[in-house]
Order: sequence, then structure tokens, then C-alpha cells
Amino acid sequence: MKVGDIVLIKDTELMNNARWPLGRIVKTFPGTDDQIRAVDVRHDHKTYRRATSMLIPLGGISVDAPQNVQVQQQTDQNNNRS
Repeated sequence: MKVGDIVLIKDTELMNNARWPLGRIVKTFPGTDDQIRAVDVRHDHKTYRRATSMLIPLGGISVDAPQNVQVQQQTDQNNNRS
């Protein structure tokens, strides 16, 4: 996980994971082993600190790299034509 990544924020009170909110990582906090253990996540104009175990990364989607989203969409379209 890195700054700019889009993640789902797990909410143990919401049984339906379709309602888990989306957030954007704005800061990372490595542990003593230099692995990212916690992050600040921005959601609804508020920032929350969450353990990485409470987040689900959304496969390479990052606000810092919108070209990646376009490339993935083009690849998906090409695969659907076959």
C-alpha cells in the first residue's frame, strides 16, 4: 500500500461489505520491520488512522496514476472483443 491508493475500509458493524466505504491513503506508517502497518485514510472529508489489516486494496487503482486505469479499461475492452 502506498499514498494515493484507493481502498475499501472494512467496517465490522456493517455485515454487507457492499456498503463498506471507499477511502484514499494519504499517509503511511511503517513498523519496526519497515512494513506498512497503519495508514491515514481520507473518506468523506475526514481522515482516519487504520491498520492495514482493516483495508482492502483495490487492485492498483491510485489517484496518482490515472493512466493505469485507462490502460486497464482498454485491456478489458480488447479482451471482450475476442
